Amino acid sequence: MLFLLALVAALHGSIHAAPTIISAVPRDPFSSSDTSTTPGCVCPNTRSVWDIIWSCAATVFACSWVSVHPNIPAPGKKEWEVLLMRLELMVWTIIAPEMMILWAIRQWLGARKLSARYKDHAHWTMTHGYFLQMGGFMVHDGSRPRGILSPERMEALLQARLIEFPAIAEEEINDRSKGDALSKGLVLGQTTWFIAQCITRRAEGLIMTELELVTLAFASLNFCMHFFWWNKPLDVRTRVLIYAYDTPIPEKAYVLPKLSISVFRDPTTTPENKPAKSARFYSDVMVGFMLDIFIRWPWRSIKFACTRLGDMAEFAGRSNIVEDTQECVHSFYAMNTSDTESNWIVGIVSVIGIIFGGIHCMGWSFLFPTRVEAVVWQVASVIVTTVPVLMAVSVVSQSMCTPQTFCLEVFFEDPKEVLATVAIYFGSPLYIIARLVLLIEALVALRYLPGEALLEVRWAPFLPLV
Repeated sequence: MLFLLALVAALHGSIHAAPTIISAVPRDPFSSSDTSTTPGCVCPNTRSVWDIIWSCAATVFACSWVSVHPNIPAPGKKEWEVLLMRLELMVWTIIAPEMMILWAIRQWLGARKLSARYKDHAHWTMTHGYFLQMGGFMVHDGSRPRGILSPERMEALLQARLIEFPAIAEEEINDRSKGDALSKGLVLGQTTWFIAQCITRRAEGLIMTELELVTLAFASLNFCMHFFWWNKPLDVRTRVLIYAYDTPIPEKAYVLPKLSISVFRDPTTTPENKPAKSARFYSDVMVGFMLDIFIRWPWRSIKFACTRLGDMAEFAGRSNIVEDTQECVHSFYAMNTSDTESNWIVGIVSVIGIIFGGIHCMGWSFLFPTRVEAVVWQVASVIVTTVPVLMAVSVVSQSMCTPQTFCLEVFFEDPKEVLATVAIYFGSPLYIIARLVLLIEALVALRYLPGEALLEVRWAPFLPLV
């Protein structure tokens, strides 16, 4: 990880901007063509578009790849499968960073509970609590593994005296981790440096690009993610075996319902009686293909996105369930939380999401190549800010609305769930679309930048004794 960060820094440092002619005449902020014709001055203290892209890419990589601490994958997972899992986490961190923070808070709260419960018994720490939630302990009967050890299962087996308490030092767990304080400090240093550059640009009155504004929002949330995952091991691949006694293991406490899928087979399509393909067959194939492109695939993508967001937030009810025979925990597993704790977590994440969206709203009066792009940015920024507000209102309504209050019980059987349902199943797809629009527009807007956006920051006025 340190090598990757050093490589990115070296590549970024090797790129130097050529002298750029800065126009002295302002242009129309909503015009797609540069109307300035007055020759400017050659200023050596400038940067290129590639400098902006590299700086933002390094910060986004640090926030979305290095900062994310995944759970332990299943045994026997190939490297490309683990890489795909990390890529998925990276995509979700870019699209919905607040939901990743929600997952981090759930694991942080679970680690606090576990460390407090077993502190006097075995001097457990937050690192032990994270390691247990990651799926770091595997029950073994001496000949074969018997499934992953979840916090609930460990408590049941300890009460039945079927296993010994996991005795592992915090140093041994950290030795399995691929991250340390130095690597995490480098990531925080990269994000802090980027934030300092953005603040200094605004203090000097220089123009900030839309891509830098998006990256600034990522860098701000990176501190929250590191705070909640500071003690969590990074990229652990091996587990600690917990040997069980010969007595039978208790019955399963949590079982996922199995989906029964019935496959219809037409007897007329058997090899003995297979009809010849007609023109109608090919037309049906084309119609089915068009339906897949415009209806089924978009619907499945939206359904998959809502399901994964529900897994992060514990709404789907799958990510917090561990069967006794599972070889690993869910990718977004965290210890169970009470309703009150869940409301507090969603409330905190909603506030973080409002701040994240508010940073995008700072680009309301930025210079865009066209008027349409400016309106698109404004609308998307409002959506990104409004959906977390809706989540916060739903949390307040669930805590304040009682059967004795009127609310919406005239129209709905359970009025406390109305806003939460709207926020999750309608707000989430809209939020994801708005996030993608902001990312695309931030990149597209680089095609035409005002000359002032290419000026470098002058650090001399901000440094003492210079």
